[in-house]
Amino acid sequence: LDPCKLYAARGADGKLVVTPASNGRPATVPSWRPLPFDELIEMLMRALLLVEDENPHALALFMRLLDLAYTPDQGELRQFLIDGYGQRVTPYLELLQADSAPMSKDEFFWRLHFLLGALIFTLSNQSTLSSLRDGDAGEPDIERILHRMIPVLVAGFQARGEVSWFSRV
Repeated sequence: LDPCKLYAARGADGKLVVTPASNGRPATVPSWRPLPFDELIEMLMRALLLVEDENPHALALFMRLLDLAYTPDQGELRQFLIDGYGQRVTPYLELLQADSAPMSKDEFFWRLHFLLGALIFTLSNQSTLSSLRDGDAGEPDIERILHRMIPVLVAGFQARGEVSWFSRV
């Protein structure tokens, strides 16, 4: 499935579903189906690979920009990213939340940001991490890195959502 040619919509039962596009519009086929969670994550990974294929430095640079957006004095950058990408990202996040383990919106928010942090750190530091692992500063295999991240991201979203404390602090 090409992530650039999918549309999210609400089905008759109110659940979010994804449909393939036809000439830039959602196809009017009755075979809409919700995507399994791992396919949603793979869609993201394929989109990131498209960015990497287009420009080998763009993915790491964009991840550094996202990392910078989390610093306290970058309110304008955060707003710019929300304005520029919010409408595109929101349906995807709704699909992720609908397919993740049952959890409150607050729990989903934190889980999303824990996993985004892992993704951003890994992809913005891919060359350094590769050199730490290999002792070689050669070009990292982005596709392999992303495939390694898929089970981690899926497990993070599928882990039970209820509050259970590890210790009393």
